[in-house]
Amino acid sequence: MNNEGPRVPPFDSSQFRSAGNHIRTVYIVENDPAERLVLSGLLESTDYVVRSFGSAESLLATVNDKTAGVLILDHVLENMSGLALQAELRNRGVGLKTIFISGCGSIEKCVQALKGGAIDFIEKPYTDKQLLKSVEEALLLVNTEEKKRRRHDTLEKRHERLTPREREIMRFLVRGDSSRKLAERLGLSSRTVDIHRAKIMRKLEADSLPDLVRMVYTSSDSLPEEVLIDIRQSPHFLDDKKTG
Repeated sequence: MNNEGPRVPPFDSSQFRSAGNHIRTVYIVENDPAERLVLSGLLESTDYVVRSFGSAESLLATVNDKTAGVLILDHVLENMSGLALQAELRNRGVGLKTIFISGCGSIEKCVQALKGGAIDFIEKPYTDKQLLKSVEEALLLVNTEEKKRRRHDTLEKRHERLTPREREIMRFLVRGDSSRKLAERLGLSSRTVDIHRAKIMRKLEADSLPDLVRMVYTSSDSLPEEVLIDIRQSPHFLDDKKTG
């Protein structure tokens, strides 16, 4: 007779593998070598790139404002607390998405960590699934921001191709002004405005006026959707679309 209880199946990490993420680097700061080893093994089994450190100082000596990824940070460290390290990283402009782990956490410390920008605050003991879910969500945020940053950099480089006159005309174009109205405003011929417009579209690699609007407002506080609505409702939009 088998007196053993029901067997618990081994943890299946395959659900946390995500080939779509470009950045899969996880930094660990943990005093306990055994804990670091366990965490590293778990994360490496899910195809993360892991860099582990035994102190806050060793991490600070490695990262800079270009470092991207997720940081798993023990709340209790020697010489510098996890909260102090979080503050120092923020002061240095290091944008790691931080997940705190703690065996002696309090509501006050948890709130303080989250107010400081932490993604999560996990109390020990925690399950592998709980930790990996938090890491995956943090990395999704990292990669979303990285994609936005790369797009912004690309648009900035394209924008540098424009002459001062082309930039001036572009600002009016994204507001919905027609070529005729622009010509009257700037004292130019409609033909000259159309030539400038064609150059702007080519240099920015925009396929249409709505595409141009999205590019211009990517790094702006304005909402491109609102501008697009105004443009599409403008009587000049259909005319420009036919002639553009």
